[in-house]
Amino acid sequence: MACGLLIPYNGFIGTMEKKRYKVLIVDDEPLVVRLIKEAIEPSGYETASSPDGNTALRLVKEYKPDTILLDGTLPDMSGYDVLRKLKASHETWSIPAIIITALGDRNSKYEALNIGADDFLNKPFDIDELRIRINNSIKVKAYNDLLNDYNNVLEKTVREKTKELNAALQDLQTMNETLKHAYHDTVFRLTRAAEYKDEFTGGHLKRISAYSSLLGEYMGISKSDRGTIVYASPMHDIGKIGIPDHILQKNSPLTAGEFEIIKGHTTIGATILQDAESDVLRMGQQIALTHHERWDGTGYPRGLKGTKVPLIGRIVMLVDQYDALRSKRPYKSPLSHEQVYDIITRGDGRTMPQHFDPGLLEVFKKLSDRFDGIYVSFHDEDTVP
Repeated sequence: MACGLLIPYNGFIGTMEKKRYKVLIVDDEPLVVRLIKEAIEPSGYETASSPDGNTALRLVKEYKPDTILLDGTLPDMSGYDVLRKLKASHETWSIPAIIITALGDRNSKYEALNIGADDFLNKPFDIDELRIRINNSIKVKAYNDLLNDYNNVLEKTVREKTKELNAALQDLQTMNETLKHAYHDTVFRLTRAAEYKDEFTGGHLKRISAYSSLLGEYMGISKSDRGTIVYASPMHDIGKIGIPDHILQKNSPLTAGEFEIIKGHTTIGATILQDAESDVLRMGQQIALTHHERWDGTGYPRGLKGTKVPLIGRIVMLVDQYDALRSKRPYKSPLSHEQVYDIITRGDGRTMPQHFDPGLLEVFKKLSDRFDGIYVSFHDEDTVP
């Protein structure tokens, strides 16, 4: 018989379509594989198996399992290494994995969970417990699929709304001040919707605008272009709408694979804003793509160096770094203005002065008290709506 699951979503109960959920068993012991197959196939699960890690990694992409049972010790690599590779890939990070191993010590369990395992089971295992854990794992996969679908719909909606803005606002200069205000308010709210995923706040967006406009003035940017900066600079992280929530909101350090996924928000944001006809959205695209590039060429996504990074990208990179260091995040406490000034101008090993445009850095030093004033002025707006 096929397995049907009941899962809660947005306050109601939705019944998943009945189907044969796929379980991939990765174990080099034929007896264990046969035991698991005989235990779960009568319940309606479809199974496939692999005796080693490399075969499993290839099979995952072809078989597309709903959950993976992964032995901790394999002939060619450890199950933990397989799990790291799975969690580092856009294609496979959402597939739940249960580590099954004869190692029962706490360190093994903590390592598995820290890498991203959804569950941990010791050998020899109880068959009924195995069935329950697989069923729970399938539910996790169903939730992940729903979230992915939601993110895709949300990104599509942002694209459509952006196109609507482009079509409706081709001649921004001829609009009266009331319509300009409505347009800018719409852009700001569109940007703020993306920030909900990362627990950023209205205060953060307004500070980014103010810092960027201030630096732009002292770098000789025209008054009209500074007005565009005010509304375009908060769009720097709009691409995070396409990054999985469990990575954005992680309270512990990111793995190398997770950081590679985070980097993708720059190109996602640029794609969302591409082909825009309004000045604000065109500048927003440039900022989204370049605000993590560094003066010394160690940034991303393209490793641009020096003046190959557009000035507006260099500006937003500096101000975003300042505000991030000053702000409280799930993984860090806020720093004082004096501490942040010292980090940006002298470095702390992770943030270094050579990351910043030298001219901008000198302007920042002269204006640092005004940066502090901007942060204090908008700090009271740091609430998540």
